[in-house]
Amino acid sequence: MAPAIVAVKNIYRRYQCLFLKALNRVDSIYSSQVYGGSAPMPINEMARSSSEEFLFHEAPHRRDVLEPTALVLKDRYIAPETDPTNSLYEIGRDVTAIPLKATSVTFERIEDHRLSEVSLPASTESQKKHLFYLAHPLGSQYRIDTPAYYLTSFSPNTLGNISLEISKSRLGKTEFKVLVSSGKTWSDTPLFVENPELLFSVRQKWAHARHMWTDSSDEEVAYEDNKDNQHKLVVTTAMGRERRDALVAAWCLKLWHDTSESSRAKRDRELDTVSYVLLDMKTNNF
Repeated sequence: MAPAIVAVKNIYRRYQCLFLKALNRVDSIYSSQVYGGSAPMPINEMARSSSEEFLFHEAPHRRDVLEPTALVLKDRYIAPETDPTNSLYEIGRDVTAIPLKATSVTFERIEDHRLSEVSLPASTESQKKHLFYLAHPLGSQYRIDTPAYYLTSFSPNTLGNISLEISKSRLGKTEFKVLVSSGKTWSDTPLFVENPELLFSVRQKWAHARHMWTDSSDEEVAYEDNKDNQHKLVVTTAMGRERRDALVAAWCLKLWHDTSESSRAKRDRELDTVSYVLLDMKTNNF
């Protein structure tokens, strides 16, 4: 009885195969007449594809070269001006808030991984990639061993550790140089090389003008637009992802400097100092 069953199964498989081939042949002839020679997927290929439950597609914004865009910082999130709900970056604290007592702030990139199923609409799952630490050490104005404002690289997929060099122009305007120590990360000692490379320069061409960001060739890459009480960075040239990440992180670091060195922040620190002294005197019965 068993050999007979095996024989029947073999005959069934043979005729099933012949049937599929014949059906695909009919589809091919029909498609050549209806679709102009561009046949749809054969049935046997379609059956195989249906067994593959999920297909992963890289989100469009993860291309190697990123196009110019305008980015707006609101609270802790950075998003395109044209799509404010689609945050691209997140910082651990609002660096424009007063007071900001933190000395280190995380900087993360938000990545969208598009997941689609054959029979279901595509869905999006967001993940965060930790790129940098923004740092402003306590008592930095009295220290010479480390910059007052700097970035340390947490991810190997960055340009390296970055320092913010601050100076005054002949007209008394504050200027910045963004310097990169290639290959350095947060775990290195020292954090920076002796002769770091110039990554960006930031300066105003005249009083009350926008802060312009230029590269090492003095070509404009971005400018700041702080109208309507918002913090906006307009990126004017296409660039690679690592360079864009460094640009946006350095912009956040500069905003931290601008906030921390503002008259309002300094008054707030003075009040904190007075309050601390009065509390100490009261505690010690002076």
